[in-house]
Amino acid sequence: MSRGALIILAVVLAGALLRLPDLAVRPMHTDEAVHAVKCGTLLESGDYRYDPHEYHGPTLNYLTLIPAWLSGTHTYATLQEWRLRIVPAVCGILLLALFLLFDPHRARWPLWAALLAAVSPAMVFYSRYYIQEMLLVLFTLWFVAGIYRFMQARTWGWAAFSGVGAGLMFATKETSVITFGVIGAACIAVWFMQRRRGVKVVLPAAAHWFIAGAAAAIVSIAFFSSFGRNPRGVLDAFGTFAVYVERAGTTGRHLHPWYYYLQMLGWTHGPDGRLWTEAGILLFAGAGFVRAWKERFVVEDPHAVFRVATAIATVLMLVTISVMPYKTPWVVLTALLGLIIMAGSGVEAFLAGNDRMRFVRVVLLAGIVVHLGWEGRNASFVYADRPGNPYVYAHPTGDVVEIGKAVTALAAASPAPISVVVCYQEGDYWPMPWYLRTIPQTGWWSSVPDTLPRADVVLVSPELEVPLTAALYERALPGERPLYVSLFSRPAFVRPGREIRVYTTLALRELGERTGAK
Repeated sequence: MSRGALIILAVVLAGALLRLPDLAVRPMHTDEAVHAVKCGTLLESGDYRYDPHEYHGPTLNYLTLIPAWLSGTHTYATLQEWRLRIVPAVCGILLLALFLLFDPHRARWPLWAALLAAVSPAMVFYSRYYIQEMLLVLFTLWFVAGIYRFMQARTWGWAAFSGVGAGLMFATKETSVITFGVIGAACIAVWFMQRRRGVKVVLPAAAHWFIAGAAAAIVSIAFFSSFGRNPRGVLDAFGTFAVYVERAGTTGRHLHPWYYYLQMLGWTHGPDGRLWTEAGILLFAGAGFVRAWKERFVVEDPHAVFRVATAIATVLMLVTISVMPYKTPWVVLTALLGLIIMAGSGVEAFLAGNDRMRFVRVVLLAGIVVHLGWEGRNASFVYADRPGNPYVYAHPTGDVVEIGKAVTALAAASPAPISVVVCYQEGDYWPMPWYLRTIPQTGWWSSVPDTLPRADVVLVSPELEVPLTAALYERALPGERPLYVSLFSRPAFVRPGREIRVYTTLALRELGERTGAK
């Protein structure tokens, strides 16, 4: 094994230390809880129906079956946070290992790119987040690495490898089409550059195109059709683009200025005055872009051609996601992958030569890597759910965990199954369905329904408390009007500024106190 491969394997181990411990340290985000419910249905019934309006692609749900089965988990109620988040965490680790495919024994930029990806706070944070984004980043690098190897070897195997990566990208998230677009545009631009130099570029043979396309189609069709159980899902996979285009230009939540992503990565001050920055990556990426500009007409070195293509694709990706008004922080990860590759190239150029300043440059690089790793640790562990953390977005408070524990303890103390009623304006009660997943008799409403079931525990938003109280007491028959008391002595919040009030019957609370449940 080459020294480059050994270094990347060491980087993989270091990346695992930031991604795997304490995966349940942060409350479940709304998006995580929604995907968990979808996965729970698949786990229990084997049924999955792709919905073009929500949930994104099916790969996340199907891949979660692996850790669930390996850990002996077969029901939604027995799922745990780590069994869900282990999937993106492993994908974040495999992302580092994929840099082995870029000939680290011939060039040093893959080593530095892997190292920067291992400690990037955003990469670490979202590797511990049960959403599709880290899977999309992994499959994007898979696709790109396949293209890189194919352009050198021209074998059917690498064509199929790249095609599988493309199929997994498409089956993961609809935003993959943006990535395909910018990569395609970059390849065309490099082709024109080479033509200007009089280089005859040999395009892939028709058979190779067919193999790659077939591999991509087989993989994506398998996932979207639920492995043959839902053929309609294949058509729905294309219907999602109309939904996404409408959402990308929407005027509602998730609207941010064009510089949102650059600010998030470059210079963010939290409410506590703490500075968050991945400026080290941005600075080295800048050096990588300068190097790519100088190499734009170099056609003999495949690494140089790759760096030029990556530079073009990264700029196009950043421009595209910045222009769209609809923004969520994790969308930046694919562009960040390009920036990290460019930063690896920048580090390689920065350390070139053996002059007397090399030691100073090495020390500076070490300081930047340590700072990024420290920021990654803080983002994922110390400030994992704090609003000042730029990667925390509309995140639930720790109260949702406490509510879930308290209500579950009451259910365990009761000799009979309890009934829970949740009424929250606009249905904004997520991620509470995750924390009450062990209580089957739970009803969820965005307004007070005409008919209410018996309620041992009530969760309600302040706006609906008066009409819900009226419904519970005025509609109840004489002798069936229990006294409700607050379960907490302080205000509780689903998210900062979004209060939720929790009541239980006096009899159930007293029972819980006697049994130590509260």
